[in-house]
Amino acid sequence: SPHFSPAFGCGRRSCYPNDIPVQSLFVAPSGVSSPPPNRRAGRRSVRLVMLLVVAFVIGNAVGSVRGLTAVRQASETFETLSEAVARLRQENGGLRVKARQLREDSNVIEDLARQELGLIRPGEKVFILSDQPPGDTAPAPAGP
Repeated sequence: SPHFSPAFGCGRRSCYPNDIPVQSLFVAPSGVSSPPPNRRAGRRSVRLVMLLVVAFVIGNAVGSVRGLTAVRQASETFETLSEAVARLRQENGGLRVKARQLREDSNVIEDLARQELGLIRPGEKVFILSDQPPGDTAPAPAGP
């Protein structure tokens, strides 16, 4: 019967998954600190990938300061314009209501004519009140 040792597996070449040769599973002697060549190559590629990622992040951070500023400025401009659009939509809605009232309600038209044009109905009298106190020496307006 083959000699069983945990460091070597079951002692046969084909007892491991994927038919890994038993020689590649040897434990290095205690005085040797370097890993097998295939592990060293894996570590080297991991280091290279990490170096590339770090270089990319640093390059992106340094090179895109202007880009970051532009994005921040564009975001602020977008917010300002969005607020202006919302305000104009609200104002537009109010103007639509007023236009509909002017088209449909004759009382609104009459009130507007009285306030802005100073028009009166036939037979009405207009009293003009002065804001001046009674003891004011300003001459009274001349009129009929």
